[in-house]
Amino acid sequence: MLSEKPSFLYRLTSAILTCIAITVTSTARAQEAISTDFELSEVAPSVVSLTVERVAGRTQSYVGVVVSPSLILTSSDAVSGLSPKLSIGGDSATIIQQVDDKKMALISYPRGGLKPVTLALAFGEEGREINFVYKNAEGAQVQRASIVNLVSQNTSRGGYFDASLAPALINAEQAIVFNNCGELIGFFDKSIRSDVVTAKGLDEVTTVVASTGRYTTAESVCQSESEKQKIRDDIAQKQVEERETQADEALKNAEKEAKDREEEAAKALREAEEKAKADLANAKEAAEQKAAKESARIEAERQQSEEDAAQREADNQAELEKIRNENAAKKAEVQAQVDRQRKQYMFGFGALAVLLIFFLFVFGRKNKKLGQAALARDDSGTYNEAGIDLIIRGAGLSLKIPEETMSRERGATIGRSAADCDFVLDAPSISRSHLRLILRKDLLYVEDLGSANGTHLNGKQLDPGQMAALHDNDDLELADSHFSIEVRPR
Repeated sequence: MLSEKPSFLYRLTSAILTCIAITVTSTARAQEAISTDFELSEVAPSVVSLTVERVAGRTQSYVGVVVSPSLILTSSDAVSGLSPKLSIGGDSATIIQQVDDKKMALISYPRGGLKPVTLALAFGEEGREINFVYKNAEGAQVQRASIVNLVSQNTSRGGYFDASLAPALINAEQAIVFNNCGELIGFFDKSIRSDVVTAKGLDEVTTVVASTGRYTTAESVCQSESEKQKIRDDIAQKQVEERETQADEALKNAEKEAKDREEEAAKALREAEEKAKADLANAKEAAEQKAAKESARIEAERQQSEEDAAQREADNQAELEKIRNENAAKKAEVQAQVDRQRKQYMFGFGALAVLLIFFLFVFGRKNKKLGQAALARDDSGTYNEAGIDLIIRGAGLSLKIPEETMSRERGATIGRSAADCDFVLDAPSISRSHLRLILRKDLLYVEDLGSANGTHLNGKQLDPGQMAALHDNDDLELADSHFSIEVRPR
């Protein structure tokens, strides 16, 4: 017998599981090098709604950001006026400092217990993803954008930056600006008039907050999304290389195991063949001896049988004649019975055939009616819920237009007027009813509705009322706004 060892499959499985455990551990360590991503639920507790009651009982709502458990930073416009009364969630708050040149103010919340925000260690470069967080009647909201200019081109004051977002998209008077790691980098106030969102930068905010000596700054510089993606790509490549190395090692071990088992099997086969040859020789000798004895016995019985047969031949001759006569009579009777049964079977088979033909006829007519009913249902025009969605993407803006809207007789309209259009683009250069999207016979078309500043498709201007085919990855220009087209199957 072979010595007992763990099975080959068990050892191979153990090796693979060990490799996977090593890969998971190394991947987890590499993931620790990636900055945490922005989560609205994480930063929302640090953005508070500030209620300001002014003269004559007029009440307004503003937004502030928590810089310490009992200290809030907000716009100086929020606390301007004659002796305004401040409250947060019904609890009184007090103005402790106004920094006029920074147009910001610090408010004390005596009750405390607020969640402080973390200030970014560095502001970041142009093109970085940023998030404008504010609160209104619907709760915490976020508008995503990117940094357009590190130094604002829309204000003469220093310390401001421009973002790729229209002010009208922020449904609040102020908003707190976070980077893609959820760290504070700026403060937006709608009192700053501009075509794009212009906000106070990290240096301005840090200068005001530093006067209190109570704030928290990130320990490391937040990585951009491209940097995070590169780290993830490096991790993925490393995982692939580690798996390939581990697979090669496992394959080598498997080949060695297979070779060892093959040698053991060959040795066992040789031993079995030798034993089989010895057993065969012994069996052959015993069989020959038994055959000789059996042959002698058979010969004696044969001789006795011949003698007995001669005696029986005479006795049976007369009996044989009698049996022949009886067999002839029985044969005639059996033939008559067979003829009767054949007639019965033929009658039964005929009746069964008639029933089968009748059943096939009835079943065929029923299937024909069911097929006609199913065909009538298919031709009824029942709407197939599967389809496409058209995605229109621009700077800081994304519109999703479903197939159901474009398949209507009037299609889907886009323009500046909410009363006249299905989808609104709030830009002065866009006409009230600028263009229409319509789906006909599985083809998508775009039509300029006589806009003032025109529509271009892939660089070519469309004539008013002209319908042009629209495809995936096309470039669409509405006045001075540029968009890319994506046709997304559901």
